[in-house]
Amino acid sequence: MKATGTFGNIEILPLPVGETAEAVIHPERGFDVGAGAGKEYVSEVHGGLSGVIIDCRGRPLALPDSHKKRVEALNRWSGQLDAYPG
Repeated sequence: MKATGTFGNIEILPLPVGETAEAVIHPERGFDVGAGAGKEYVSEVHGGLSGVIIDCRGRPLALPDSHKKRVEALNRWSGQLDAYPG
């Protein structure tokens, strides 16, 4: 399974509870995911009730100042997490 991990978004990879997988993260230049800016990071991940959540929103989490854009971002993230399915 592969995730693109687009900056500003959240992705879910289906990995059931009790299963593990190797995650190889290739950040863009200047981004640090734990191994130094732009350096590959490898780790074992464990599945959960929601699978594996890849959060590419950056830190600190920056919410838009505009009320309309902030609501749009929160709704997009909620949809990406399938937090309130139909």
